[in-house]
Amino acid sequence: MYHLLKSLKKEEESFSDLLRRLALNKNGQILDAFFGAWEMNDQEFEEIQKKLREIFISKEFDSLHEEHE
Repeated sequence: MYHLLKSLKKEEESFSDLLRRLALNKNGQILDAFFGAWEMNDQEFEEIQKKLREIFISKEFDSLHEEHE
């Protein structure tokens, strides 16, 4: 996961800024809306992990595609 995030990070951008940018780009919501924890079962956790992987993989593909244009 680290290498994927590093590949998406801009040169002078912190990882915190990267995560903020990705969260805002995805849904336009303020990151504060995601603070805190909630109770979830194992199935919900797996679904969230799967969706995050899909998002990061598509962003990585988009980044690689843009570099070759």
